[in-house]
Amino acid sequence: MLIDADRLRATLQRELEALDRTRDELSGRVARAKAATRGEWVRLDGHLDRARHEIMRLGTDCSQSIEAIEGTARRLMDEVRRGYVHMRHSL
Repeated sequence: MLIDADRLRATLQRELEALDRTRDELSGRVARAKAATRGEWVRLDGHLDRARHEIMRLGTDCSQSIEAIEGTARRLMDEVRRGYVHMRHSL
């Protein structure tokens, strides 16, 4: 069970790192953007932080199943990914 959690954590961590690279790419453009875009940026940043927290819980938090933690992390990362795609096209 711990091996599966470790493998899943590594997979999700790689996905998170890809989102971090996209975030870095967009950050300067967002700084010059309209207030609504900056508000969306803050919201997505919160989701990214929450996803990071969920990934860290894998294999250490027994209060939820691995599947539940994975589902939460993936939903958050998917929303961030969609938001970044939308921002990239609108900036």
